Amino acid sequence: MDTKLFIHKVKNQQPNQGDRHYWTAPLTSPQMLNFMREQCRGWRNIWTGGEREKEGSMEGSMTETQQHRLEPSMWISGLGSTTQLHYDVKDNILCQLEGKKRVRVWRRGVKGFIMYPDAHGRARKSQLPLSSTLPPPSLDFVISGQDNEAVSIPAFCLHHVEVIDGPSVSVNVFGGSTIGGRASELLGNLGGGKEGVGGARDVLEAIVGDRGGDVLRTCLERYRVMGVEGVGGGGEGGGGVDIDNVTEMVRYFRDALEGEEGDEDDEGVVDLVAAHALEIMAVRATGGRDLGRIRGFLEAL
Repeated sequence: MDTKLFIHKVKNQQPNQGDRHYWTAPLTSPQMLNFMREQCRGWRNIWTGGEREKEGSMEGSMTETQQHRLEPSMWISGLGSTTQLHYDVKDNILCQLEGKKRVRVWRRGVKGFIMYPDAHGRARKSQLPLSSTLPPPSLDFVISGQDNEAVSIPAFCLHHVEVIDGPSVSVNVFGGSTIGGRASELLGNLGGGKEGVGGARDVLEAIVGDRGGDVLRTCLERYRVMGVEGVGGGGEGGGGVDIDNVTEMVRYFRDALEGEEGDEDDEGVVDLVAAHALEIMAVRATGGRDLGRIRGFLEAL
């Protein structure tokens, strides 16, 4: 679709009528961050740690060193366009430049959601639509482009974003997160992929102890809802994982969680990372992204 046609469709888009459109791309111009810092009040408050836009919001301040590493992306979308309920593994700052967006945020560790498997193209997004069966959000508010309002959403917080006054133009930036960084270190130290079900069991126990059964059921539920049947088994192998190293990474990760303020469910976040670990090991052990074989590996646990 060419630019002129896209703009026409976005400007005339109506909710619940026809297709919904959005476009996103990274902003590589070095002038963009300077523009955000100097012209956008909501962004500037987060940048400097000044007065918060909305009482009770999850906004916070970032150091200048962190800001220099940020790379913004722009989002243009029409009325009714949504970003499906999901979570990110980095802190996310969203600034509204035009139009309005409704933002719903759930605190880290909240349960009751079924995400797509890690090997699926929609990983980290919810398979279920928003409904009364899901836990209510902790925050539910609107950010407006008229005042260039911004919000900071911490890593691992589920959030759902909907354009309620379009067209909408937003800029978002993923920033450094100690929790996300520690989780990445943990997930990067799981072995080379030939450890089989034995190694996966060892890793699961090292991360969550006796809650392994609950985490495994969470993983399998993702495939059941999609209707994916298990194929094959767990593969050969066992052990081979440097459990001492994994345990050390878990300790660092838990230290980061405990250092965060708020009433988040730390164990819920740990369980989420453990589910990531299981699916990563399943993908490596089965040699690909075949969802049936991955479920078969998980069932063998």
